[in-house]
Amino acid sequence: MTDRQVLLDTVKSIIQQIGTEYKAKRNVPRHLLIGLYSILGDQVHSALDIVDRAGVIRLNQFGGGRYLYQVKGNRGVKYSIFKSSSFCNCPAFQYQVLEGKELICKHLLALAIAEACKTTKQYTITKQEMKECLKQI
Repeated sequence: MTDRQVLLDTVKSIIQQIGTEYKAKRNVPRHLLIGLYSILGDQVHSALDIVDRAGVIRLNQFGGGRYLYQVKGNRGVKYSIFKSSSFCNCPAFQYQVLEGKELICKHLLALAIAEACKTTKQYTITKQEMKECLKQI
């Protein structure tokens, strides 16, 4: 197992603990946030800001099993995310994550936190609307 994989597994574990604590107490213990921050740095603050602004959305296709996540960036731009493949179409993912400079982008981190805490907004869209969303990626 690589160092990178160990760090990613640790981040996933901390996020699961955050979700458990948030669902039980509607609060996230400081030590968990410090743990995340020690691995990911300022991305944690940016991701939490997105979650606080309810910027994580799940679009479900009506009558079908397709779904897509959209995460609003700080400037209002919506980035599309495929959770199963851990892909985000933001520039940071392309230039930082794929090049190995960062473990994860703030949008993927915000998605993981929102999903763990069950704070993701969900909307149902038509097949045509889903096609339009997918064309923009």
